[in-house]
Amino acid sequence: KAEQELPLVLSAELKLGSAVFSVADLADDAAQVKSEGSGCVFFLETDDVDGAIAKAVGAGAVADGDVMEVEGAGRVGRVKDPYGYVWAVSSPAKKAVVDVEA
Repeated sequence: KAEQELPLVLSAELKLGSAVFSVADLADDAAQVKSEGSGCVFFLETDDVDGAIAKAVGAGAVADGDVMEVEGAGRVGRVKDPYGYVWAVSSPAKKAVVDVEA
């Protein structure tokens, strides 16, 4: 165990029913979000990103930008919940098919 002033969790993947979400410490380059919020981002993976964002907004969250297609990550959107936590919602990344010659 390394000596640390504050414990650091780089990321943890949690399963809740059929949903899997990851919790990760914010990177240093996310200082703007870190200074405004809680210091962590929750990552939620779902097949219906737009529906999840709409439900979150309906429950009091605020959309953070538009849902967009991100190469290698599928559809991605972000919301900030009423407690100040940021949630990144994404669709499962499509598996890349790579042809390899022997």
